[in-house]
Amino acid sequence: MVHHDCRLVAFLLFVGSLPLIAAPSMSTDSIQAPHHQSTAAVLPLSAQGVDSTTVSVLTDALANELYKSGTMQVMERSQMSTILKEQGFQQSGFCDQSECALQMGKLLGIEQIVVGSVGKIGNTYTVSLRLVSVHTGEILASSTKIQRGLIDDLLSQTIPLATKELIGKNITSEPEQGKADLFVTTDPPGSTLEIDGILLNNKRTPCMLDAISSGEHIIKFTNGSFIGKDTVSLKDGELRKIVVHLFPNFGHLKVISTPPGAKVWLDDNNYLGETPLLFDQVSPGIHELRAESDGYISSKMTVQISTSKTANLHLALTALPQIEKVSVATTVVPTAETPKPHTRSGTSILVRWVSGAGAIIAGGVASYYLKCASDYSKNANSAKVSYALVSSNFSQYKTNYLNAENANHEALDHAKVAGIVSGILAVGFGLSFAF
Repeated sequence: MVHHDCRLVAFLLFVGSLPLIAAPSMSTDSIQAPHHQSTAAVLPLSAQGVDSTTVSVLTDALANELYKSGTMQVMERSQMSTILKEQGFQQSGFCDQSECALQMGKLLGIEQIVVGSVGKIGNTYTVSLRLVSVHTGEILASSTKIQRGLIDDLLSQTIPLATKELIGKNITSEPEQGKADLFVTTDPPGSTLEIDGILLNNKRTPCMLDAISSGEHIIKFTNGSFIGKDTVSLKDGELRKIVVHLFPNFGHLKVISTPPGAKVWLDDNNYLGETPLLFDQVSPGIHELRAESDGYISSKMTVQISTSKTANLHLALTALPQIEKVSVATTVVPTAETPKPHTRSGTSILVRWVSGAGAIIAGGVASYYLKCASDYSKNANSAKVSYALVSSNFSQYKTNYLNAENANHEALDHAKVAGIVSGILAVGFGLSFAF
């Protein structure tokens, strides 16, 4: 009896131990069962009162938050574009309507799709997101957030909160080891970036710097004549936002001279003005300064200009040495006076014209009487010939001859007198030019 009882107890103990043996195997299978992640894509958010660059950055930030949540596999934007292009899908504008979104989701072969918009009224921003099932068209979840203030807060606060609400849980996935994200904004915008001495040619602020190494970084900014610098320390998986205010890349120069009023040139050819002076826009570096003033030796010196600092200079100019004056005796040699041109009076001019006219008239009278004498001489000769040839009427011919002879002599006398007068007047006319 005892022997059979022992067998019965052993059998019961064996059967009772079976659940304990099987339990670990069942537990192990449940732990190793794979967790299903739905596939999803984020369509570009539509913009209402917000620029396209900002909306593009926010769309990328939304996709990144969904990926970090670990609840779904998010398709890359470039992969989406490639598939849609291959399928011949034509998209005009933003696709946030149900039919368009569902059509895109089916072409992409995903289970869920995220659509939404970003709007602005005054200084208030709104972010509206919807998670839609591609198979049923059902809106699985939605989130609307209102943010008042800077648009930068949408990136660092609103998008992460809206994403958490959309997927119904806090984002607890482990961050990528050794990596962090940094969103950079500058005033003024459009600046180039240099991180740890490496220039990012394809980046302009505002911009998102994805998956940069955690730790301390020195970031320099350049925007025309403005520069800036910031040092940031990033932790693993952190999303940091920084705003950097740039300042003019100029130094200042203040120049005082003894004596004042000296003319100042910078780098030999840039005239700054007269001392005392303050020049606000001098590029950083070493410059040459030159100062000049009448009666003083020109002064040159070098000056170091630093950004946003004022260099103060006081120039003491040295007077030129005085040259002793030497007196020189001079002898004045008299020189012959240059005869002044004779100025004729009105009376002298009248005498000239009267004497000249008289000479011409007297000459004309003399010529007339000479002609008369010639005529009378011819008559006398004719009468003389007639007297010699004709014997009758002798007394009449004799009388004619004598009359003609007398007239000839009288005409000659008149001609002589007129010629003398004409000569005298001509001499007077000629002398009038000398006096």
